[in-house]
Amino acid sequence: PIFNNRVVSNWFPEHERASAIAVYTSGQFIGLAFLTPLLAIVQHYWGWRGLFIATGCTGVTWGIVWYLFYRDPADKAADSDHAINPNQPSTKKVTWDQFRQVLTNKKLWGIYIGQFAVTSTLWFFLTWFPTYLVKYRGFDFLKSGFLSSVPFLAAFAGVILSGMISDYLTKKGTSF
Repeated sequence: PIFNNRVVSNWFPEHERASAIAVYTSGQFIGLAFLTPLLAIVQHYWGWRGLFIATGCTGVTWGIVWYLFYRDPADKAADSDHAINPNQPSTKKVTWDQFRQVLTNKKLWGIYIGQFAVTSTLWFFLTWFPTYLVKYRGFDFLKSGFLSSVPFLAAFAGVILSGMISDYLTKKGTSF
């Protein structure tokens, strides 16, 4: 997420960033909504190992494509001393005062709580919900894959809408 947010910060003006972040964040939900049935089929025929290999290879392939083609706008100004190189780690040490500031910032606590809620809900629907549909509701494994995609469609819509609302409020001058 940190790298994604930096990409958005480099490519989008401030009043469009929430929508841009919503688009890439919602990608995980729309992907799960449409691919959960396919993933259930892969697991049904090739087991969890086949599913693990298929999703892992997809992730590695996407990572290679991203590495080969993505260029940061700051890289175009490589002659400048201000260009940021994401491949070089920062040498700055984090101080205790900076750590205290991070822990006492109200906006960051909103992010922490929101991320906890999103992650908990995501893992609930990824792991427990399909099992619940199969074991306790009597659905077959493949049908549960289709029904398991419904919460991800709702999450997609909610994330996109929240980004658009946030940008609208930013343009109106609302401060949070």
